[in-house]
Amino acid sequence: MEAARTYGEGCAVAHGLELIGERWSLLIVRELLLGPKRFNTLQAGMRQASANILSQRLHQLARFGVVHRRKLGAPANAWVWELTPWGYELEPIVMAIGLWARVSPTLDHDGWFSPDALMLHLKARLHRDADTTPGHYQIQLEEDLYSIHVDETEIRIVRGESGPSDTIIQSDLTTLTNVIKQRETPGHAIESGRLRVNGDKRAASLLLTGK
Repeated sequence: MEAARTYGEGCAVAHGLELIGERWSLLIVRELLLGPKRFNTLQAGMRQASANILSQRLHQLARFGVVHRRKLGAPANAWVWELTPWGYELEPIVMAIGLWARVSPTLDHDGWFSPDALMLHLKARLHRDADTTPGHYQIQLEEDLYSIHVDETEIRIVRGESGPSDTIIQSDLTTLTNVIKQRETPGHAIESGRLRVNGDKRAASLLLTGK
């Protein structure tokens, strides 16, 4: 097991960086904010991380109390990694980093998004956009399913099914990324058959683009 490095300070900022400042640590947190994941699914959202380094970081974060591993019940019967309650408290920190870095002159605006990173990008925009139609939405993104709840006081996105949905959106990752990043209009993606909406198309467009 890799030894944890220390700044040798009593400062809480320094200690916080000792806990989550290693490369990949905050991206692991990002990938678990919307719910638990199996190791292979987690790795798929972090394409540049090797299985070995990802395993090291997970066990390190588990030792620090940020994540833990548990077994799902039937019918899945699978081991997953998930954030602890304390780990979930990192969400506003992760979102604030994204908000701060989105105006960086060196940000690759055409770069790849993992499905969860794309949903968190959408959540950040929804928090800044007052025009989204309240309701329950579902996004089927290839193998990933997300439930989105929007009302006057809350925006909640979770992985998996969470009750009935008013509007169901189905797409592939590339198309949905282009639509959310406004590189392509929802109408054009719908016409091409790469974006399918079951329900209110206007509400879906407002959800995805704010327009």
